[in-house]
Amino acid sequence: MDTQLSWKKGFFSRTCRIFSENTEVGELRHKNWTNTTEGNLQGKRYLFKTSGFFHIKTRIIDIDYHVVVGEITYGFWRTKATIEYDDLSYEWTYNNSWHTRWRITQSGKTLVDYQGTSSKGKIDGLPVPPFVLLSGLFIADHFWQMAVAVMVAIFVPVVLT
Repeated sequence: MDTQLSWKKGFFSRTCRIFSENTEVGELRHKNWTNTTEGNLQGKRYLFKTSGFFHIKTRIIDIDYHVVVGEITYGFWRTKATIEYDDLSYEWTYNNSWHTRWRITQSGKTLVDYQGTSSKGKIDGLPVPPFVLLSGLFIADHFWQMAVAVMVAIFVPVVLT
């Protein structure tokens, strides 16, 4: 695989920093109190704008050209997602039951492998558009946030009673 990157995110941080060796090459930054995330990688800037409640979708917008370049749709059980771009479709799936490995495939061929947790990890992949690499991190973070929200909704009432 040609692309080798890593990422780090502090425990309470809303920013995921992306590195090539020890040089920062991009980031994903969640905006407070909104359903938007700004990302940049390899000089390209994108906005991930999420909408919906039961049928959640995320539009991927090129910030510089103000054009929607893709859309992410999520599987019902939040273990799969599809990234659509023009006539191309990329599939995002977890590789293991611990949700510490995931990948992006196209027509059954693995394009990008991710390994990590919510705070750090690495990316190995073939050359793909920057928004596809960013989408892989964005989707994983989105699912981690949903899992935390569900746990809080379940355990806070139990603790308070």
